[in-house]
Amino acid sequence: MSEVKKRRYPADRVKLHAMVGRLESEIADRQERLAEVRKLAKEADNAAIVSMAKVYNVNPDEFKQVMEYMRKHGVPGPDLDFIPDSTEENSPLGNSMPEESEEEIETEEMDDE
Repeated sequence: MSEVKKRRYPADRVKLHAMVGRLESEIADRQERLAEVRKLAKEADNAAIVSMAKVYNVNPDEFKQVMEYMRKHGVPGPDLDFIPDSTEENSPLGNSMPEESEEEIETEEMDDE
């Protein structure tokens, strides 16, 4: 196993104070960068929420109700009893299965014989 090596620091107190100053400035720079990245991440999250609300055509009040429900009851599971009929024109999924033309049906019947 590799042992953790002890760091060596200068014995001169002036050099130690210089090192403290340098490290403190590095920490301050990284904290500023972290604050900027956190702000960007929050903006990206907000943009994703807005775009998802637009996709599902949900207004802010409805979205608020959904979030309050989820905070109280947790995320609901999938409703396995509900299977949408994708062939309906009014279905939110649309008509995902193209209808076969009569010619295609006749061709298939001929192939079976």
